[in-house]
Amino acid sequence: MSHQATTSSPKGERRDGSNNNNNNQKTEVWRYIAPNAVTILSLGAGLTAVIMALEREWLTCCLLVFLAALFDTLDGVVARAVKGSSLFGAELDSLCDLVNFGVVPCLILYLWQLNLLPWPLGWIISVAFAACMACRLARFNTGTDSSSSSASKADYEKKAASKSTRHQRPTIGSSYRHYFTGVPAPAGAILVMAPILWYERLKNHYSFIPVPLPYSCTVVYGAWVVFVSFLLVSTLPTFSSKMFGRDWLPNTLVGKIIGGVLIGIATVIYFVAFGFDGWYAGTALLTVYVGSFPFSYYTFSKLKAAERNQQKKN
Repeated sequence: MSHQATTSSPKGERRDGSNNNNNNQKTEVWRYIAPNAVTILSLGAGLTAVIMALEREWLTCCLLVFLAALFDTLDGVVARAVKGSSLFGAELDSLCDLVNFGVVPCLILYLWQLNLLPWPLGWIISVAFAACMACRLARFNTGTDSSSSSASKADYEKKAASKSTRHQRPTIGSSYRHYFTGVPAPAGAILVMAPILWYERLKNHYSFIPVPLPYSCTVVYGAWVVFVSFLLVSTLPTFSSKMFGRDWLPNTLVGKIIGGVLIGIATVIYFVAFGFDGWYAGTALLTVYVGSFPFSYYTFSKLKAAERNQQKKN
């Protein structure tokens, strides 16, 4: 009896230990599955947008691309929240970005208006946009988006494993973390899809909007797509949402109160002016974003000049 008791206890301990290990393994698995599941949701939204475009449901396909951009932001948030960042997740995110913000808009643009341009001009513009999106993502993945000529594999893996740095920023100094190099992938897709949303919505509410769209407007739209494609692969510094992060205001009670008051004032002004129609807010945000390009270039140049002067003094 005593011998059996002494031998059964270690077995029980081993059994409990294995259960704990299994629970830890399950937790680790779900920690990595959660952000990648959100990434797959973004891929589903993007591909469904193509089906809606084939059905000529233009408003729906635009909203689905915007939804894919939202999921693209949320997967990084989820990865940081559950500490589930991984190199696999970063690569999956990059591939889904190419589909959602490169291939899907390429097909939608051509089906909507660019097919009316002389063949094969419209298709070339559409493919050029997808190609620029691929180059923009590859520039980040290979680390050649930084000021250095090359990046080591260790640096790349460290950068890719952190989904919080989704688009490479200039690395001349720590002050540049508030800038993107060129237009980020989701923003580029939204910029080329926004005119579709504007036109399809306005023509349903205002009788003076021409139906179908004049050929001259199609030409202008093609030029706009070319311009956005250039922004994707350019080295133009653009403002990042990081500039509105924790260090935008002092991390004190006063700073938090000021931030809350500013958000409250902006919310009240918006609802007083426009009611509950989110379309106006999106239009205003895109207008402000594009209009900020000259300012971002100017402020970035000042930062770079200041750092050069500091290096000379040292």
